[in-house]
Amino acid sequence: MFELKDLPSHATLLQFAARFPSLDISALETWLSLMRVSSELMADFEALLAQHGLSQTKFWVLILLKRNPAGLVLTQLAASAGVSNPTMTGIIDRMERDLLVARHNDASDRRAYIVQLTPSGAVLLDTTLPHHYEQVGSLLNPLSAEERAQLSALLLKLLPTAPR
Repeated sequence: MFELKDLPSHATLLQFAARFPSLDISALETWLSLMRVSSELMADFEALLAQHGLSQTKFWVLILLKRNPAGLVLTQLAASAGVSNPTMTGIIDRMERDLLVARHNDASDRRAYIVQLTPSGAVLLDTTLPHHYEQVGSLLNPLSAEERAQLSALLLKLLPTAPR
């Protein structure tokens, strides 16, 4: 999490640029702003999830399983959530204990199992999503629809997979 709240002034960055010629002040100022906003948005998101007893990964597992009612194997969940298989196993263990998901043997692979959303998991997701959507709408309310589209397009250009 990006913890810096007191961002350096332009004058301070000019001093650093004199010492470090490779410093692109405009790029660093943009990066600092992006990191600061991302950190604040993520903190708000995590606080909202905590009110519902969820972590980010558990939330994304619920979303993934809602989108895939037939269920997913653990490796699919891990890859889609961006965590390792052992990490996902621990998460699924806890979610199963909390009756949010259920595991069933995979008929096509005896070593694997399918994870599915339970009715309790669906209720938790249905309770959490309206609050999440309200928060997102409120956070992005200062931007017009056109500005949101522009921001989204600009941010996507920064992804490593974006054409350069």
